[in-house]
Amino acid sequence: MTIIRSLALALFVSLTLPNLVLAAARPLSVSAWVPYWKKTAGVAETTAHLNQIQTISPFSFEVGPDDQLIDKLKLGEEPWLTLLTSARKKKAEIIPTIHWADGDAISLTLASSTLRKAQIAAIVSLLKDNKFNGIDIDYENKPAESQANFSRFLRELAAALKKDQKILTCSIEPRTPWADRTTTAQGSEPRTRPAERDGAGRMYANDYKAIGQYCDRVRIMAYDQGRIDVKLDC
Repeated sequence: MTIIRSLALALFVSLTLPNLVLAAARPLSVSAWVPYWKKTAGVAETTAHLNQIQTISPFSFEVGPDDQLIDKLKLGEEPWLTLLTSARKKKAEIIPTIHWADGDAISLTLASSTLRKAQIAAIVSLLKDNKFNGIDIDYENKPAESQANFSRFLRELAAALKKDQKILTCSIEPRTPWADRTTTAQGSEPRTRPAERDGAGRMYANDYKAIGQYCDRVRIMAYDQGRIDVKLDC
């Protein structure tokens, strides 16, 4: 038994050590969200650390009732104009975030090829008009049954952005244990949907394989998973 364990440990170390060395050799990239609800402090903090930041994501855009993009930060006004100008001088990427938390509205929009295309066209125009480097998609509270359509949306959006050499960043919720499938990440009131009651399927709204395929970068919002004693079902 001791020999088997020793061999297993040696094999594990030999397989993982090259990957650990490779990961350590890669330069660390720092991204910063700048939220509209803390704009004064956010702009000041970001400006003070521009030399250490490679990507700035103004937490700016939301999706309105008619699927239009709403600029909550008013990026065309100060103090954002000065910040973005300074960021460009420092060669920092500007990749604003589109935050959408209405899960039912997301599901309805992504289920329609016409509405998906309209939203993608609006995003493409936004990036061109403002000369942004890319877009960060933060669509939260999606029902599990929207998984396929969300993946389809990312695939179509990625294809459209690649034509203009724009970056697609995806911010997603962590995958929590199956026992917590009817509870929001914030621990609010339980929400149960028919697809989520199907234990055999273990359906989640975020298909990690598809997201890894279509998104150039993935940000996992794990700030509510800070305890190392919590076992996640990934």
